[in-house]
Amino acid sequence: VGHNVKAVATNGEGLYVAVGTGGYIATSTDLINWTQQTSGSSLDFNDIAYGDGVFIAVGGKQRIYKSADGGVTWALKYEGSAGGSWHSHSIAYGNGGFMVGGTAQDTLNENNLYFSTDGGETWGGRDVGTGTTVLYISFANNQFVLTSYDGSTIYTAPTADSSLTTIATGITVF
Repeated sequence: VGHNVKAVATNGEGLYVAVGTGGYIATSTDLINWTQQTSGSSLDFNDIAYGDGVFIAVGGKQRIYKSADGGVTWALKYEGSAGGSWHSHSIAYGNGGFMVGGTAQDTLNENNLYFSTDGGETWGGRDVGTGTTVLYISFANNQFVLTSYDGSTIYTAPTADSSLTTIATGITVF
């Protein structure tokens, strides 16, 4: 069965972990030969990040998985409310924390931004704004940078658990 790879992360020491559709996770040390691992999920993974010595993979139904052994074994660390439709789109690591953004189902009072400052063991959440989907998160120049789904709003935050600052709104996307 083929899988579409959606993201790859590295530990910076020659280990790569890829994630994709249908719960696909694979590891490589040369980017040519890949070994499929068991994730424990059949849902799509959308992104992966490395930090604090661990890999964190995120995807459908608010599920957040952690691997502390180089991507070989995975543990479910967070799962959203039953029946929820929140999906994570992006994850980034910086300044000692992970930040995950996605889509929230407002009727279930779900958050659309999650964070961990203890190596992915526990996760807190907050709502960026009703109807807002956080599509992309990156970490650069000592800050997290987030964009809304439609690209009309850009946010920044110095740490994963700090308040967001809106730096641009009403951006026209061509």
